[in-house]
Amino acid sequence: HFDAWMDCLRAALRGLDVAQQTQDDVVAEISKLRPEVFGEAGTSTTPAPPESTPAAVDTGLPPTLFDKIGGSDGMRLLVDFFYTKVLADSRINTYFTDVSMARLKQHQRQFLTLALGGWTDYDGKGMREAHAPLKISATHFDAMVEDLVLALTDLRVPDVTRDSIVAIVGSLRGDVLGAAAGAKAGAAAAAGGGSTAMGEDATLFDKLGGDEVIENIVVDLSQFVAEDPVLRPVFTGVNMGRLVAHQRRLLATLTGGPGHYVGQNMRRAHARLKVTGEQFDAWLGHFEQAVEEAAVKPTAKAELMSRVKALRSDVLNEAPVKSSVYDRLGGASGVEALVEMLHSRIGADVRIRHLFDGMNLTLLKLHQRRFLTRAFGGEGTYGGRDMRSAHAKLKLAPEHFDAWAEDLMEALAQLKADDDLQDEVLVVLEENRGEVLGL
Repeated sequence: HFDAWMDCLRAALRGLDVAQQTQDDVVAEISKLRPEVFGEAGTSTTPAPPESTPAAVDTGLPPTLFDKIGGSDGMRLLVDFFYTKVLADSRINTYFTDVSMARLKQHQRQFLTLALGGWTDYDGKGMREAHAPLKISATHFDAMVEDLVLALTDLRVPDVTRDSIVAIVGSLRGDVLGAAAGAKAGAAAAAGGGSTAMGEDATLFDKLGGDEVIENIVVDLSQFVAEDPVLRPVFTGVNMGRLVAHQRRLLATLTGGPGHYVGQNMRRAHARLKVTGEQFDAWLGHFEQAVEEAAVKPTAKAELMSRVKALRSDVLNEAPVKSSVYDRLGGASGVEALVEMLHSRIGADVRIRHLFDGMNLTLLKLHQRRFLTRAFGGEGTYGGRDMRSAHAKLKLAPEHFDAWAEDLMEALAQLKADDDLQDEVLVVLEENRGEVLGL
């Protein structure tokens, strides 16, 4: 009802030959009244801070920094708050021109999840490779760290946890700037010139003993598996030196250390090997033996073993088959709710709402419901034009597509879609980017 009323207002303004900028200003001001009209949460592009950081799930293990910021929900809030600060920061926001923010946020959530001790498949580039073309200066890196501190402060993250997170991000300075020699100095500077004492907010990487212990575990493990007849078929022809280097980086990343694992994710890396359950159990036994010989503390060992055991389904390619995105959204009613929520956000989005002026929104929503039903794996017939021809006359720019995608992702979040579902929807959107933009 509100959207229909707004459409009539736009038509009235056009009928009076009001200048486009004035039309936009009027609509922007009226849109601010939406929450008051029917009592929904505001549609500001700046996320509202929670009363406190979302609670982490109790696993019985010492909490990681990822747990302490609230797990996946807390990570989503942190990344949203962080980029709100960054995009408003004139010192560095030019780096994000023509960047897909939805995709960037997805990669940032994955990377920070690993860096802070959580687990997910990070399929992005390594820090050095990703930032090399940008030629980032030390001043720009420091500005980014300042924005991160502001975001953590807004989220009411405790000082000790905040400082530990900033220290980890500071340790990436050398790779981001392309100057490995500056990494250690950057970590100290980002932490305020001091060192983070081993305490309750220490990463598992630190609790294990750092690089030296990680390397000892991996080297011993390689020797154990090479002598095991059950595992010999898996490692025949494998360059063990290269494997040790990969496993060292993986283990550092898995435990929240400064390493950046840039190899294939677990599922792709092991798909052709066809590892059996017996072989995984044998490998796990050797891994535990290597950890014991490294003489790490029992609590750190328990946490490490729990994280490594969680890799089983990916190594064996045994992950349960997921239902379609369409089904997980809730079928036809879920897609309809998503489209309605999307257009509610578009109507308040000054970046793209003018693109919909004069359109028959009822017909447009029908086409979008049918298209998304098919794109998300549901049954039905989409009788509209293909994406390229349907959007050709609009002459859309990448920033228009990104704004639309962000509105859709925010609609999904408001509908309580979980992170995995949101990420799968984002993949579908990116698959259609080229067709929509006519690339």
